[in-house]
Amino acid sequence: MLSLLATTAAAQEDAGPDSALTIAKLYVKSKELPEGCRFAPGMPCATHHMEALYSARSMKALAKGVELPPEAEALFPVPKAKEWQSFEAEGGVAGSVFMFEYSEEDLEKARDFFPSFLYGQDGGSSVEHPEEIILQDRLVIILSFPRGDPAAEWYKQRLRTKFKVPAVREHLEVRELGYQLVKALGEEDIEGGLALLDTHSADVADWAFGQFLLGTFAIASKDPERAVKAYRRALELHDTLEDPLKPGLVVPALIALGLALLQEDKPKDAVPVLQRAEEHATKTSPEQAAGLAYNLACAFALLERWPESLDALKRAIRDDPEYKKMARTDEDLAEARKRKEFEKLLN
Repeated sequence: MLSLLATTAAAQEDAGPDSALTIAKLYVKSKELPEGCRFAPGMPCATHHMEALYSARSMKALAKGVELPPEAEALFPVPKAKEWQSFEAEGGVAGSVFMFEYSEEDLEKARDFFPSFLYGQDGGSSVEHPEEIILQDRLVIILSFPRGDPAAEWYKQRLRTKFKVPAVREHLEVRELGYQLVKALGEEDIEGGLALLDTHSADVADWAFGQFLLGTFAIASKDPERAVKAYRRALELHDTLEDPLKPGLVVPALIALGLALLQEDKPKDAVPVLQRAEEHATKTSPEQAAGLAYNLACAFALLERWPESLDALKRAIRDDPEYKKMARTDEDLAEARKRKEFEKLLN
């Protein structure tokens, strides 16, 4: 059985053409504004980046006279349409929401461009780079507010409830706890992390990232039963949009849940979880999808579902021939190797 390091970002599932989100649908009308929230004048931004980016029509214009190599101009994704609105809520500061709509041909370029432009190569902190990027269908939505601003949180709630967009909530009340947990994880202080989570169990019960961390600490402490409960809760909060996970954590949560179920000798429960993870990973990381296909082959073999196990193993070997060598000795595939179709594939 292969253990996967869950690090690849999950892909967004595209909606059908009739349900695709557009700028026109996103545009907020005055009657939608909640009490205490109003439209703000001008184009206020958390940093100067977004005002410059929205106004620019080319990479050269964005660089403001800086001499660029010819290939740099091709990096600038020109939108089919763009729009912005500014809001201010009581207890917050004025900020803006920017909406960019792209053709299918330019969509991937845009999805690569915006994070590197706003956050830089090192990512930076949310204080230095507070803008939030939300990808949905052919839109790139950017919120330029301080993190946790009430107007931004209202707008994200609107995205979740009205358009089923998994806009991530900002949990200011547990921010410090999050820092402590991430630090404990980085220092491999498993006991300390679990002690923190036990002390703050009520605070993390409805916090998807907190449940994700609980699952991670539980795996490290060799407690798959607790990990399964935590990852299931994290994914439940994400799937219901009560508290979505960041996109880069969805596939890791699915992988970890699937592997924990296999460790608990529950291959039947693991199969749909690993299938969902493979479907996402296929769009973003062939290497990770191959590992998931291999785990699926093992799970199907444990269930004696031979055709499905064979198909999954073929996918794994197709994308990474090393899995052929691994499959020749894997105990989970011992019974499968006795069958002619597997013997033919592996030899």
